[in-house]
Amino acid sequence: MTTEQTIKSWLANNPFVFQHRFDQDILTLIERASAKAIQIKISSITQHRIKNHPQGLGQYLNLVIDDHHEVVLCHAGLAFSPSFLNTGPLPDAPAVTCLTDYHNLKGQLSALLQEEDRRREALGLFQILISILDGAKLVGFDVGLEEEELDKWLTEFEKNFGKSHSPE
Repeated sequence: MTTEQTIKSWLANNPFVFQHRFDQDILTLIERASAKAIQIKISSITQHRIKNHPQGLGQYLNLVIDDHHEVVLCHAGLAFSPSFLNTGPLPDAPAVTCLTDYHNLKGQLSALLQEEDRRREALGLFQILISILDGAKLVGFDVGLEEEELDKWLTEFEKNFGKSHSPE
């Protein structure tokens, strides 16, 4: 089966995950959960493989793109690796993530920000969220709004943290 046929088959078997359009050599995927879109040039896909999800959540489709980025079409949407370019290595970060994970972790961060004694944990979570957004950008998602929101949260965190830890 060709790459395009494999993608079409996976999308037909998983109709509730993505809206999609093929336009000559361009595949546009719109995640239903996030309403985010990416475009993938079919001819840039150098490898594809279907695997069974290790937790029994169906099959996923791994696509290797010629610039050595990998994306995974799965039950949660489009999965990708976080990027540690801006954060450095983060041992607590997931190896593979998605925008649903981002939103779930952001909810956890919101709760952590209410607890004064968990500021260090909140800072670590900020870094993981940054790495997820950076990974999302690398695969082609527009995450500008999420970056703006996270930046506002970080500014507020720094302002509050600085007040509570300033010398008297």
